[in-house]
Amino acid sequence: MYGPPPPALPYAAPPPPPAPGDGEAAPRARRFAAWAIDAALLAAVAVLLGGMTWGRLHEHFVEHAPLRALQAVAGLAGSGGDVRAAAGDVGGDLWGALVTDIEQALLLLVLAELVYQFAALAWTGRTLGKAAMDIRVRAPHRDARGIGMARAARRALITTATGTGLYAFAWILLLEGLFLFSVLLWLAAVAAFVVNAVPTLAGTRRRSIADVAGGTVVVRARTYQRAAAAAQRLARDNAALLAQNEHARQVQDAGRRIGGRLKGAYQERRALPPPGQHPGYAPPQQIHPAPPQQIRPPEQPWR
Repeated sequence: MYGPPPPALPYAAPPPPPAPGDGEAAPRARRFAAWAIDAALLAAVAVLLGGMTWGRLHEHFVEHAPLRALQAVAGLAGSGGDVRAAAGDVGGDLWGALVTDIEQALLLLVLAELVYQFAALAWTGRTLGKAAMDIRVRAPHRDARGIGMARAARRALITTATGTGLYAFAWILLLEGLFLFSVLLWLAAVAAFVVNAVPTLAGTRRRSIADVAGGTVVVRARTYQRAAAAAQRLARDNAALLAQNEHARQVQDAGRRIGGRLKGAYQERRALPPPGQHPGYAPPQQIHPAPPQQIRPPEQPWR
C-alpha cells in the first residue's frame, strides 16, 4: 500500500512563443499614418535643404556676377576672340556649381533619412510617426529587448533605399546627363517602393521587405493603454488613501470627543467639595447606647 513515490516525469520545455497575430501586429491604418508622419518630417527637411540650395545658387548667379563677368572677359582675351569657347567655359562653371549644389542637397536628404531611421530604431524601436501611432519595431521573439544595432542598420538601409535613396540617385543621374539610366532607376525606385509597401497591407504579420531583411516585426506598442491603466491605478490608490485618511480623521475626532467627555467628567468630579462642607449637608448623628440602669433590690417590709 505504501511504497516509494513514482518517478517524476521529465520536465517539458515551454513551447516557443507564437508569432504576432492580428491582435498584436500593427494595424494597417496605423502603419500608413506613421509613414505619412515620417514622410512629412522628411518633406520638411527637403524644404529646408531646398532653401539652403537656393541661397547658394543665388550667391553663385547674383553676388558673384561681377567676378563671372571678369572671368568671361579674361577667357575671351585668352582664347584669341573665340566667344563660343569663352562663353562655354563660363557657362560650364555655372552649370557645374548648380549641379554640385543640387546633388549635395539630395545626398544630405538621403543621409538625413538614414540617420533618422537608424537612430530612432536603435534607440527606442520606433520613429516619431510610429510613436504617435502607438506602434513599434521589435525582434520576432517576444522576450527580445530592442532590435539591436545590426537589425536597426539593415532595416534603416532598406527603408532609406526604397524611400528617398533610389529617387535621389535617379535625379543625380539626370543632372549628370545620363537620361536613360535616370529613367530606369526611377522605375526601379517605384517598383521597390511598391514591393516594400504591399506586404504591410496583407497577411497576419504584415512584414515589409525592410522587416524581412532586418529581422523585425512591427507590433502594437500599447503605450497609451498602459498609461491609461497606470493613471487609473494611481486614481484608485489616491482615492483609497483619501478614504483611509478620512477614516483616520473620523476616528481621531471620535477619540477627541470621548477624551473631552472623560476630561469634563473628571473635572466635575474634582470640583465637588469634601464631605461635610457641602451646603445643606448634615452629618449623621451618632447614636450612643444608654448606660445600663442599676436594678435596686426590693425593699424589705418592717418587721
